Amino acid sequence: MELVKPVRTRWNSSYDAFVRAARLHGPLDSYVEVKLDEYRVAVASAKRTRKASQAPEQKPRLFIREGGLSGRDWATITEYIALLEPFAEATRLLEGRGKHGCHGAIWEVLITFEWLLD
Repeated sequence: MELVKPVRTRWNSSYDAFVRAARLHGPLDSYVEVKLDEYRVAVASAKRTRKASQAPEQKPRLFIREGGLSGRDWATITEYIALLEPFAEATRLLEGRGKHGCHGAIWEVLITFEWLLD
């Protein structure tokens, strides 16, 4: 299972990315720990060889150097999932053409907007 990257032009892509990240919570944390350990070893090795002024070849991304995502970060992702889920469901319901009536799906859209606002 791979991560999902949000795409600005794709509906619900942020929601899909958050859901996948939540599913991969454990493996993501493990990956960050491995990369952080590799970075620490590279920094220690550079210091031992008196190349302290030179940074290791590959610096990990900032969130890895800071220890990954915190419990608070994961809680925020969970909140985003809960907030975006009704919109993802509404998008799925309104996909395609209207099933009934002769005016397309506008009546379905209006009912869905009312449901989302409630």
